[in-house]
Parts: sequence; C-alpha cells; structure tokens
Amino acid sequence: ILMFHYETDVASNTGAYAFRWCAAYRLGGSVCDYVSQPGEGHTTDLTPGGTWWTSQIEPFVLRWLGLS
Repeated sequence: ILMFHYETDVASNTGAYAFRWCAAYRLGGSVCDYVSQPGEGHTTDLTPGGTWWTSQIEPFVLRWLGLS
C-alpha cells in the first residue's frame, strides 16, 4: 500500500488517521509506505516527474509493481 496524504486534507482534516492505518497495515504484515505531502488539498497528480512524484514514490512503484 502506498498511502498519500496532504498535511491538511480539505475532505478529511489531517493525515494522522491515515498514518495510523498505515502503521496498522504494517503490524498486520503488509507493506505500507506513508507519504506526507506538504500543503492542503485532497487530490494530487502522480505523473512521473511531476510535482508530487517524490523520491518516495518511484522506488515503491518500481519495487512492488515489478517495473524495475
């Protein structure tokens, strides 16, 4: 699971609940990486090389989707 969340999400407030869910998935044996995005919003553009394509996203996608 790759979980993204703005610092402040207009639809769900803060990312604290998402971070806790990610931690719970890990405790259950799943892979979960949490990416906190600066700013405020609810949706994002994950185009490779785009603004939100962070150093955390590409390694996750390449590894877990077998695209490397």
